[in-house]
Amino acid sequence: MSLRLISNNSTSIAAVNAGNLAFADKTMFIERLESDPDCRAALFLRPGRFGKTLFTDILLNYYDRAMKESFDETFRGTYVHEHRTPQAGSLCCIRLDFSQVSGCTEQAKSSFTRELADALRDFTGRYPELGLPYSELKSGIYDEPAGLMKEFVTNFRSRSSGKERLFVIIDRYDHFANSILARNAGASKETASAAECPPGFIRQFYAFLKEAFGGVRGRPISRIFITGVSSVSLDSLISGFNIAANISNDPRFNAMAGLTREELSEIIDGTVDFSELNGLTKERILQVMESRYGGYAFSFQACERIFNPDLCLSFLKDLTSAKAMPERLLPDSAGADPGRLEAILRLAAPEAGEEITRRIQRREEIPADPPVALSISQRGFLNYSQAVSLLMYHGYLTIAPQNERGSNKVMYRCPNEACYQVFNRYTESRSGRDEIRRTDL
Repeated sequence: MSLRLISNNSTSIAAVNAGNLAFADKTMFIERLESDPDCRAALFLRPGRFGKTLFTDILLNYYDRAMKESFDETFRGTYVHEHRTPQAGSLCCIRLDFSQVSGCTEQAKSSFTRELADALRDFTGRYPELGLPYSELKSGIYDEPAGLMKEFVTNFRSRSSGKERLFVIIDRYDHFANSILARNAGASKETASAAECPPGFIRQFYAFLKEAFGGVRGRPISRIFITGVSSVSLDSLISGFNIAANISNDPRFNAMAGLTREELSEIIDGTVDFSELNGLTKERILQVMESRYGGYAFSFQACERIFNPDLCLSFLKDLTSAKAMPERLLPDSAGADPGRLEAILRLAAPEAGEEITRRIQRREEIPADPPVALSISQRGFLNYSQAVSLLMYHGYLTIAPQNERGSNKVMYRCPNEACYQVFNRYTESRSGRDEIRRTDL
């Protein structure tokens, strides 16, 4: 059956089903998550546009009691359709998407609270007998997101039979921090401090989630799943929320986002008509895509390397449209990457940024500390290893193969040609600005 390609990742399983879109089945990871008690509260980090949002939607549709009747329609043909876990369709789910939280000091708290209220309104729509009345979810009633969440949980406990359990799914928890990377340092510190430092509203919110976590009547939250791009603000957040297992570097979940070579091969089979490609073979296409968009590993023990799904789907869309191998490495949607790269390197100490850039230009591996947690509110520039970690989290670097076991240093490298091109664009634009400055002098 022919599948339809999209240029970026779909964000809902319903859209995938309705549009007959290219889809890599990741539902086997549900079984792995549920079978591990340590994953009842889990944090999962991956670069942007790697499929994290779609996975959170899959979790919602899989676990939510209100979606139970549509299970067969939603999951037919997937791994979990034949391997249903004990908790499937048994939880009341709250899905929070913090991608719209403002990075401005004056708006951060209100936009965070607004996104929370929107999620609770959605919950009330599915569970009118358990959710907060719509009248209590109007804008401006609650000043603090922790206060709103506490009111919701208190109401849930009073209305439930004691058997109902909550699953809190948080997508893009770190958008707040990432959105201020490009702002001036003073504004970034001020905004981050308002959110994180006592009595910061984000820390208070996660502290209450910890208080309500346990899966018993007094603590009705039984599962928590959090996604993000980087560990920016993670150390500050964890100071009030030390229950989440960071599974980002766990080899069992290396392929939970992104595409494996096998998955990409299956998508090619479902989308590409080779009779139109003048002798191009699937193996040749895979080789080109591997060099351009593959190479990612998020664990030292990873068994295989992962492809960037967004860039792969854009490539295949160009391939099927032009009926020839696409020449461009990066689609127009990736045009802002050099700016984002510059914003990250601007946070690093100048000598650290220069050393990293120099090694990448020479296509050398980069020795640094293992991936570290960062705080956007820290004083001063990021040091060398912190900058490398942040670049890895954002997908510009990856863990190199054949790292020495027991070494206190990790080798990183640029994962593919697309990332090399982003670095080249960055260095060219910087050189151009330097030349303009010299001319002005």
